[in-house]
Parts: sequence; C-alpha cells; structure tokens
Amino acid sequence: MSKTEEESPMEGAYGIDYAPVPMQIYRSPLEARMRSVSDALRGALEQVLSEALGADSDPMRPVQITQQLGLNKTLAGRVVRAIYEQDSLQALLRIPTPQGLQLISLASERVGAATASLERLARSTRDYGELLAEFSGGRTDLEAILAGWLPDQRARAERDARRSVFRGMTTLAGTRGSADYHSLYLLPSQKEPDRLDSLSVTVRQDLRRLQPLAEIVVFGPVADAPDAWRARRRTLQGRELNSDPRSMLVPELCSHPIPALEFNADEPGAMSLRVAAAGLDVNEPATLGLGWRTDAAFPRFAAAESDFGRFAIRAAKPVEAVVVDLFVHRDLALAGRPIASLDADVASSAAGSIAPPREDSVKRKAAPSVLDLDADPSGLASQDVRSCKAIAENVCREAGVRLEDFAKYRTRMEFPVGSEELTLWWPLPRRLSRIDGLE
Repeated sequence: MSKTEEESPMEGAYGIDYAPVPMQIYRSPLEARMRSVSDALRGALEQVLSEALGADSDPMRPVQITQQLGLNKTLAGRVVRAIYEQDSLQALLRIPTPQGLQLISLASERVGAATASLERLARSTRDYGELLAEFSGGRTDLEAILAGWLPDQRARAERDARRSVFRGMTTLAGTRGSADYHSLYLLPSQKEPDRLDSLSVTVRQDLRRLQPLAEIVVFGPVADAPDAWRARRRTLQGRELNSDPRSMLVPELCSHPIPALEFNADEPGAMSLRVAAAGLDVNEPATLGLGWRTDAAFPRFAAAESDFGRFAIRAAKPVEAVVVDLFVHRDLALAGRPIASLDADVASSAAGSIAPPREDSVKRKAAPSVLDLDADPSGLASQDVRSCKAIAENVCREAGVRLEDFAKYRTRMEFPVGSEELTLWWPLPRRLSRIDGLE
C-alpha cells in the first residue's frame, strides 16, 4: 500500500527530509514545566496558609487571609482562586508575582507557619521566579503564552490587548472612529453574463480629530492614476462620476454639515479623499458615507484560477470596530456559506490570493465568524453601526433594487490593528453547460 500524503516525508531546505509531526499528539516541554511549577506553588501555598490560618481554614476564604494575616484583598483573592483552580495553567495566571508570594510567606511566618513548609514555598517561589526571568517581558510574556493554550483566556486577553493597542494608536495617529462599515452588494452584470456588478458603500462613523491637523483619510489611497480613478466607478444610480471623488458622497449617509474634503493626488499613481485641515475641529465628530457602482467587478462562476470571490478590508486608522456586510442577489446561487480569514501581517500576505486559507490554518481560526443575517434574530441591527437597515434601504433605493431580494451576511472585528487584513470569501457556483444536461 502506498503512503498517503500525510505519511510521506516532506522535503525541506537543502534537500533534508522532515516527517510531519501530528499536532494533536505534540506536547510542549514548556507547557509541562509551567504545569509543574504551578502545581508545586499551589501545594506549597495551601500548606503554608492552612498552618497560618488554623483548623478553620477549610475551605480557605480571602477574608480570613486579610483579617488574620493583614494582606490586601486583591492578593488574598488571587491566591485563593489559584489554589482552588482545577486547571494548572489557568491557576498560573492567578498566582501572584514572586514579590506577592514573599509577602504571604512573611505574614505566615509571623503567625506560626512551620519552617519546613515555608522552605518548600521558598523553593517553589524561586523556581517560579526563574521561569519568569526567562521571558524578556516578564509576566506579560508568560500570560501571552498561557493564553495560547487556554482558548477562553486567549479571547479575553486578545480583546484587552486590542483595546490597549487602539488606545495607543489614537495617541500616535491623533484620530479615532467608532466604526468603519463596509457593505458590498453583488448582482448579475448587465453587460457581461459571466461577471457580477457591485454596489459598494463605506460609512466612517464618528470620525474625530484628537490632535490639530491630524490627517483623516476618508477614501483611498487608491492605486489609480488621478485621471483614471473613476474609470470603473459610477454613482449608485448609475451616472458617471464627476472629475472629483467627492461626487461619491451620499449625503443621506453623512452627518451635517458635511466637513470640507480635499482631493489629494500628489502621490504618484494614487489618489485619496481626506478631511480638510479646517474641516473638523479637535474632538468634533463627523460621519461620512460614500457609495459607488462598479460594472463587472467580480466573477460570477468558478473557474480554473479560482473557486471564490473575495473582498478585503483594512483599518488604516484607529477605529473601535470594522463591520462588513455582504448582500447577494437572489438571482445568484453561491456554492456555500461565505467565510472569513484574517491576515495578521498584510505585508507578508500573498498578494492577490485567489483562495481562502485552509480551515485548520491560523488565518481561518483567528478570523471572526460570518453570520447569516436572514437567520439571525437581530437581522440587520448592529451593536457597532447606527441604522444599518436604514443605510441598506437607502442604498437599494438609490440603486433601484429591492433589499428583500438579497441574502445578507456579516462579519465584524473589534479594535482592528493596522497591519491586519480581514477578507470575506464567497464560494462561486460552477457554470452549467451542455455536459450537465441542462441546456
């Protein structure tokens, strides 16, 4: 019997063969060491505190530690949760710093904990300190590593980290926004039967300038020559755009008065639309909506080069949330549900990728889920974007289509990082032919 692809060795650099290591049976030596340090510390802590608190310490309570040992409530709460935590790695997240453990040791010694028990705790604390010293970022790095092995903790830690990055970036960039909303409408092309026309809408909600003269980009930069940026675009109603990209503004989707905007075409081969220097005062909010129609923008059927359509989004400036809605006309039949992928480093991504990453890849696992809004109780309502339904109704009215004729999907991401790219993929159907017996 021939070897399967999974069983065959892989040829590595310089002709060296490497046999694949099944991920499900791999155990990190560092993980085992962390569990050992955690269990040793918890056992030593429980013994010392039991001796210090006396016979009435089972189960141990934080209030006993604060009253009898004079330690603060935060430290007492952390150590009790660590002792009674079932998972060793989860417990290591709760164990105090070595300095906190020394405070516990000194307080326990004063009330009569046994010398042997205190020495055991000192050895465990020393091992814990040596573990922390191996990480350049100390406990911060340790917690980041632990989060990788604890799914629930990872989600919480990632959200906290993203919020911290967002706060830092608002200071560095001098701007912020509450949400970037992108909606893409796919409908049969009126000119090319093998292609799809699209309606594109971008709403930048609650833009604010936090520093005088901080740059706020509303659209772009687009890699089109200044005289060709509108070659593929028209208004939502289908009319030709004016020579100025400000003609893409949809007044009904903007706050009023609309701030002054400027068209910047100074960058070679690119253009962008920005809020003018005097367009917004510091901390003055504005919401700006733009919309356009593009003919034959996407493939309608699967082809040899690709079985998917794609729509990629980046948040170039600090924003609390990015929301992407996909509307698929009922005359189009996708080959399955849309999916999302998240590339953490756009610079290293494969330019023009034509297929989504594998389902078990980091890019897929890290990506947000895609909701079927027609099956979701909240429908088009969004916790991030005001009046999504009203925006969709306005777009459909402008374009002369009906909202009820579209299937609706959504993906969202909180506190996106500027280096990330969120991509929405939709599987394309196969084009029917005579071979299928349907013509």
